[in-house]
Amino acid sequence: MDTAVASDLVDRESGPQDIRAFLHDQPGLKTIHASGVDWEHRDRQAAAWNDVAPTPSQAAIQTHRPPNQPPVSEKPWELWVERDGRQRYEFELGGTRATTVFDGSTWWSWWPRHGGQTGLGAYKGSGSGGELLDVRDALNLLDFAVVGRSSFLGREVLEVSAVPIGIGEYIRRHGISLGVGADEFLWTVDAEFGIVLKSEARHGGRPFRIVETRSVVFDGSLDEETFKIHLPPGEEFDPNPSIRQVDLSSLPSSVNFTVYLLPENQGMREPRAVIRSGDRTAGQGPSITVSYVFPLADGKYRNLWIHQSGHMVGQDTTSPSVGWQRIGGFDAHEERDDGYLRSKVRLIQGGTSIELEAVHLSAMELVGVAHALTPLE
Repeated sequence: MDTAVASDLVDRESGPQDIRAFLHDQPGLKTIHASGVDWEHRDRQAAAWNDVAPTPSQAAIQTHRPPNQPPVSEKPWELWVERDGRQRYEFELGGTRATTVFDGSTWWSWWPRHGGQTGLGAYKGSGSGGELLDVRDALNLLDFAVVGRSSFLGREVLEVSAVPIGIGEYIRRHGISLGVGADEFLWTVDAEFGIVLKSEARHGGRPFRIVETRSVVFDGSLDEETFKIHLPPGEEFDPNPSIRQVDLSSLPSSVNFTVYLLPENQGMREPRAVIRSGDRTAGQGPSITVSYVFPLADGKYRNLWIHQSGHMVGQDTTSPSVGWQRIGGFDAHEERDDGYLRSKVRLIQGGTSIELEAVHLSAMELVGVAHALTPLE
């Protein structure tokens, strides 16, 4: 679609399907090199989440901002992408720069906290720039209207308003990563290629997240070295993903702390274990989560997760949004909302930091479970 055809979206009464097709097809695009920033207003973002949070307690946890954290942040990003080909993304993650490269079904990544990793298949490590470049997952969740034309970065653009269909809370909570909880998006779309160059997520008429392109080159030449990650001396790419499912029997040899499990129970389903890489910059080793499912007589289930690590796990108990108390010698927390019960218990045993989390178990019952933990030999 050239700019003349794109202008027709403004000049005539175009429907949402016309705009969706333009955004989906990104006609004529061959390569793109772009950089920009991801601006967030945390207090406004928390208010947007609070409006769609499934429970009041989850809203409170998300809304709480530590007093030493500024309300506004701005994080840089950069991308190099070949249409239907190789891709490279750089973005800030946890205060450090992360890099990912994709070539066909293979990906590589470097993040100081986890080191170098590689694998096959799906991997969502494209950062804010990747969210801006590929909006296809959100297209059927939004109602669109072209509201005008303007110029941005010296290019002709369409100004597009996008509203979650029916203002559905589920869609606002899960569907559009560019602004969870937004009741409106304002998108600045390149009139030639259908690329979103700027996304402004709004709640109550005020922006809380803006992902904006600051420079862009379309259809330029991308060097071969662009799609390679050169690791620091002594580093290698680890084929094990940072989060992976493992057999229970392999846990003792996979972590540097004692693993605790529940005694076998006749009604218990086989537990599953997941291991997560630790933050190397903080000297942290891996952590694990062992999950249990207990079928109940009424056809429902009780879910139980045991998070374990050689360092502290779980949220900061000093946060005023989390009401912890001492029960049976352990730190415990319980929340109830419309018949929904979720509990947590924290303890340190044999040098292992443990957090138990359960659905449909009271904090007192969960304390009893904690007393039954036994080490995995």
